[in-house]
Amino acid sequence: MSNPITETTAAILERLDPETRAAAEANVREFSSHALGQEVSLEYELNLIKAAKFLAAADGLSAVELRGLKAAMTQCGLPEAVQWHILEFDESQLHPSHIGALVERGRPARFFLSAILHFAALDGLSDDEAASARVVGWELDVHPSMIEALILEARANHEAQRHRDSAQQALLRDLRLAIIELPMQERETF
Repeated sequence: MSNPITETTAAILERLDPETRAAAEANVREFSSHALGQEVSLEYELNLIKAAKFLAAADGLSAVELRGLKAAMTQCGLPEAVQWHILEFDESQLHPSHIGALVERGRPARFFLSAILHFAALDGLSDDEAASARVVGWELDVHPSMIEALILEARANHEAQRHRDSAQQALLRDLRLAIIELPMQERETF
């Protein structure tokens, strides 16, 4: 089955000259280490942003989410051509199974779901976004209890951001990473 996420990511990466791509890779690794708590590749980051756009679009992409997307892409040092590629990417063509095919099961899937939830929660996590996250989590074989914990953590983090409570945000980041590490039966075994 074709996957619009991976296919379009591969196409934009092929168009980057080696120097630009190497700089973007280095920038993304540095940014993701701080922002996500784990280094990720440029390809992973682009796929993650596209999946996050899908989740956030469940209730329509808000101005806050679009500003947050632009700010994150600038902060992680994505070249302008890549930023335009992401902004123009049509997330409405996606199905949750496209997202389910992006990462390995277990901890990588939980980490990925958490990261896209945080993007969707920039303007608060609506019931529609949470419902979409449950479907995506199912496609990622994440246990329903884990999905609910990650949804609640993303909502709590949004409140901490809204109140500019950096100490609470730091505690929630540590909590999120601890939740992701919990040993858990994945969906297919319950």
